[in-house]
Parts: sequence; structure tokens; C-alpha cells
Amino acid sequence: MPLRHRPERDHHPSHQQLPGQPPCVGSFTKRIGAVMSESGYVEVNDGRVFYTCDGEGPPVVLLHGGLIDHHMFDPQVEALSQDHTLVRMDLRGYGRSSVPGSETYRHCNDVASVVDALGFDRVVVGGESFGGAVTLDFAFAYRDRAAGLIFDAATPFAGWKWHGEFAAKPIFAAARTGGVAAARRAMLESELMASAMEHPEVAASLTDMVDRYSGWHFENPDPAEWAEGNAMGRLDEITAPALVVIGGRDVLDFRLMGEALAEGLPNATRHLWPDSGHVPNMEEPDRFNELIIDFLNTVYTTETS
Repeated sequence: MPLRHRPERDHHPSHQQLPGQPPCVGSFTKRIGAVMSESGYVEVNDGRVFYTCDGEGPPVVLLHGGLIDHHMFDPQVEALSQDHTLVRMDLRGYGRSSVPGSETYRHCNDVASVVDALGFDRVVVGGESFGGAVTLDFAFAYRDRAAGLIFDAATPFAGWKWHGEFAAKPIFAAARTGGVAAARRAMLESELMASAMEHPEVAASLTDMVDRYSGWHFENPDPAEWAEGNAMGRLDEITAPALVVIGGRDVLDFRLMGEALAEGLPNATRHLWPDSGHVPNMEEPDRFNELIIDFLNTVYTTETS
């Protein structure tokens, strides 16, 4: 399936819906300096998801981790939007997207809906933590549309056998005993965030995102489901080029998941960063940006050759 670049948008709050695409409502396009920036909502079954995209050129979709939102990739906007279209979105229940309703849904389908609404066929998709799990699910559900995959301290994956306690378990326990405010504190004080919180700017950004989080997942069952329930057992079927960044200071199971990804995906490249923890893209943004740009250039050179 050939790559199709994003069509030009008119500078007004809505744009024409292309035949067969999900409705895109309340979108807004503007130019900031030399970079085109657009944001809006895409209607999905039983809800809507917020997206923002910056730049023009071959697309890369980046998905945030749990309990935070698309702003975690703010450090990537300037660098990645120079020659590519950087698409970020808030997964359901996070940021400006609607909370899940009663209907079963799949995050990977929401990603596909945003990609469709923006007029792309094949895309590079990546994510941090939970966003990485959605990335892998997208690769299983939409194999012919995944031009490349980026895993940024990505976890947790369907089919993983845990060696220790799930890192977010104490956070949810704090929510049960002390409410959403206690869970937010537990998140920021957790082993998961220890490395990131040593960087003042990263700590401030994470605190802002966690404070904005509604806490919906602490108080409600999420009807989301995976497209592939045994992803870790079928990694050899995903042949798209993949970039796996592992934080050397991340928690044990998450490091092991990264190693398993790098070993199991046939076309994966492993990068172990000893000084990073669970959010490498925020802790070492310049290094991350350079790595991603090189990866994108390689992927899309192959796509068009």
C-alpha cells in the first residue's frame, strides 16, 4: 500500500471529510513560523479522540503512556516536524479525549481512525509505555499499514509473564485507599518515575500531566480489549522495521520486555540507554530525536524506493 501524504487543509475550524473516512470535527489548522500545526477531534465508536499534528511530510504517530497525555512528546515537536508530520493523540480516557463508554473498543482502531481522517495509508507508529503496547497491537491489527514501529520504554504487552509486581499496582492501590489525589502522588513518587523526576523540567512536565489526569481509570472498569491477546508469543510475525529504546534505569520487568521485543521482532534494532528510566524521550530528548529522525529517514527511503 503506497504512502499518501496528508492533503492540504484550508485555514478554518473544519475540513472536508473524505469518502470512507471517519468524521473529523472541530479541527483547527494554523501555521506557526514555518511549521503547519493542526488539532481536532475524530469521532470513534462511542466517543471521540483528540489529535494534534505538526509539520508536513511522511507521518509518524506517537502515543503517550498511561496516566499522562500527548504533551509528553512536546520535546519532539520542533525536531520531528521539520521534515515529517508528527501526529500525537490522547488515548481514550486521557487528555482531551472522551472517557470510554459502555461499548467495547480497541485503542489500535482509534489510532487507525485518526490516521484515516488525516489521509495517510502507511505510517510509522510509536509509543512510550502503554502507548508502546498500543503500537504493537496496531502492528498486529493493521500489518499492511505499519511502515515502522518505535518502542520507547514500551510496556505492558499482552501475553507477558511477570517476574515481579506490576509497576502500576501500588498506584491503583493508593487510589482505592486515598482517592485520585493520592494516586497522583503515588505515580510521581513511584520507582517508575524516579529517574525522570531527577530532571527538573521533566519533573514539572510530568507533574502537570498527572495533575490534569481525571483519574477515570482508577474508578471505572475499562472496556478496552486487545486485537492480539498473545502479542509476546507472536512477535516473529511482525516484520516491520522496529526501533526499541530501553531505559537502563527502568523497572526490571519493563527492561525485560524491551529486551524480549528487541530479540523477538525480526527487524528490530535495540538501544539500551543506561542513564534513562521510563521516559527516555523526555529524559534525553535530543538523543531520542536524532535517533527517531534517522529511523524515519531510513524507513521512508525504503518505502519510496
